[in-house]
Amino acid sequence: MKRINRHKIAIAALAALVLPAAAGAQPADPERIAALVARIDTSDLGSMKGVRIPDGVAGGFDALAALDPNAAGKALTGESFQMGPATPQGVTAESAHWSYEWRPQRGAVLLHLLEGKQSPLPRVPGGKQALAQDTRARLAAIGVPAELIGPVAVRRLMTQSQSEDGGEPTEPRVAAHKVFVESSFVGDEQPVLVDGLRAVATYGVDRRLRKLLLYWPGLAEGGHEVESPLTPEEAALVVARDLVQSDEDDVRDRVDREWVYAAVPAGPGEVSLDLRLQATLRDEPWAGGPHDVKPKIRVRQIDPDRFGAAFCHVETGEADYDLGEKAEVTSLRFANYTGASLPARLRLEVVDPSGGVAERLNRRMTMPDGMDRQFAAPDPIGLFAIDDLDPSLFGDYEVRCRVESLTTGAVLAADAHAFHASEGGDPE
Repeated sequence: MKRINRHKIAIAALAALVLPAAAGAQPADPERIAALVARIDTSDLGSMKGVRIPDGVAGGFDALAALDPNAAGKALTGESFQMGPATPQGVTAESAHWSYEWRPQRGAVLLHLLEGKQSPLPRVPGGKQALAQDTRARLAAIGVPAELIGPVAVRRLMTQSQSEDGGEPTEPRVAAHKVFVESSFVGDEQPVLVDGLRAVATYGVDRRLRKLLLYWPGLAEGGHEVESPLTPEEAALVVARDLVQSDEDDVRDRVDREWVYAAVPAGPGEVSLDLRLQATLRDEPWAGGPHDVKPKIRVRQIDPDRFGAAFCHVETGEADYDLGEKAEVTSLRFANYTGASLPARLRLEVVDPSGGVAERLNRRMTMPDGMDRQFAAPDPIGLFAIDDLDPSLFGDYEVRCRVESLTTGAVLAADAHAFHASEGGDPE
């Protein structure tokens, strides 16, 4: 199998990317914007003006220390863990019954039973609320701040089987209980979800914990953007303008909109919160269409401050890539809404698990006012095949875009997106 060096990741599509000097979109159609604003629900959107992070929350949860197997493993299971060798992905530790897979850089943990072992933990009596409370208690036991624990949903995982001769399938039966915990944070009128922090606990039919998947880095001490001066009506206008500019205003039904916090990597095991407007576009089946067609739902996150400034956005198609797959950039967008032409340098970089940086775009150009270009659609931009990676390069990657002023060298806009490359995905 061919291997590649981390500093020579082949990204042919990016290397050949040309940004014509005249590339630019005309300002968005005011009539289309007005039509979309009328379909945006603002009834339950609270104000984010003056929101602050309570004392002790930012910097109060040190994920590098709290999620160490010797600390969290003991707190979650009551057993002592033996550390295995470190890899670029992280560390795997084992106890008498459990495996504890830890990715320190991402604040990620996968706790699961060793093959052939039964859960020694006590059965959780009661209904859904008891399972939810047990999961909350386990998060609290490893130090997750109560202020960041948000909505909890409990679902039953059902299964059924069918005989080889094609007979009637068996009655559906419960295979496991799943508890989904989202993170939310203080808002003015209601909590705001944190996109990127979550936990999923799996309990067996016997209602004993079998697995815990956790993505919960700590909040950095600074660098957070948690408030916005926008009124609900102004926020609706920002959403409409963005969707029209990117030609995504073809929604057939309605647009729901809410505030969310994006969890942006800020250092090893920690993130900063960046306020976003999240638009959910619901395309209901059209009249006369197939009766079994399900509504199509698209979700977009929009920086509420990006109009009146330069802007860039980069995103990959998946958060985790395994052998047989190809890492791809599905969004690479540069825009100029400063009100004037902007002499700028556009950059795109790929950062590998060792910290090595591969520069894939470094282009000087004058961005016309109103330029808003998507360079990864309709065809995504291939980064690299996971099969071509040396095993030492399995781990956490990041793609970064920047717009820099040619006049001052200042960074006018920046965005980053993390993804993971491995030999196999985390078990569900």
